[in-house]
Amino acid sequence: MLLVVVMATDRERVAEALRAAIGLGLRGDPACALLVGWSPRLEEDPRIARALGTLERLGRPARAATLAEAQAAARAARAVEVWTDPGSPRRLELGGAGGGGGGSLDPRAVDSRRLVEQIFEADAAVLW
Repeated sequence: MLLVVVMATDRERVAEALRAAIGLGLRGDPACALLVGWSPRLEEDPRIARALGTLERLGRPARAATLAEAQAAARAARAVEVWTDPGSPRRLELGGAGGGGGGSLDPRAVDSRRLVEQIFEADAAVLW
């Protein structure tokens, strides 16, 4: 499964993340979009409402989720995209108390050249 985790509240970022969720599933791969900290007021934006409607019609509706649910889904996914607000920490914790391993990804500690190599060679999750 390909997973898109939307942790943003900025309408532009949410709309862009949902468009990404639409595109990821167009090749036939199972795809899922989880909305962490979702506010129904975001649906007032026509771009967001249209993207949510498209996902619904494609048979893979986005759904509200807790952070714990998103973390569990990320551990089980083949690939993960995490969308956050501009300026927010770009980090998704996968481990934690009782989480069964995992860890965190801090982009400042990543060699970007090696990460690109791993993306093209990977058969596992890539976290943004």
